[in-house]
Amino acid sequence: MIITMLLMIQNRLGIYKKKKYLVSGPSNRSKVYRLIECFKMVFEQFIIFVKEYPDVIVTTGAGFVIPTCVFARLFRKKVIYIETFAKMNEPSKAGVFIYKYNIANLFLVQHKKCLEYYPKAVYGGWIY
Repeated sequence: MIITMLLMIQNRLGIYKKKKYLVSGPSNRSKVYRLIECFKMVFEQFIIFVKEYPDVIVTTGAGFVIPTCVFARLFRKKVIYIETFAKMNEPSKAGVFIYKYNIANLFLVQHKKCLEYYPKAVYGGWIY
């Protein structure tokens, strides 16, 4: 199962044969509209989560996945977070949130330097 933002990868999804879901993404509109979109995105992810009820969530970040990870923890499912390979000089916002609130059962980093930001993380090297 793949959950991704509608705006980011919609043209590439044809390569995947399994289930796929597109959720609303952020926009550059007013703060009120962004807040409404945020609630819509959380609702969409909750519906997908309840429908699929996965045993494990594996993610490489992007802030829009945070609600799904929170749902997984609330329903006592496993969360594996892989800090994106692109972030080696500073932590990602999603990574900081997931790490700070101990949402992931396993938090992996792909650069040893990232262990400075996430001391309890596991260094996995180049994963993907």
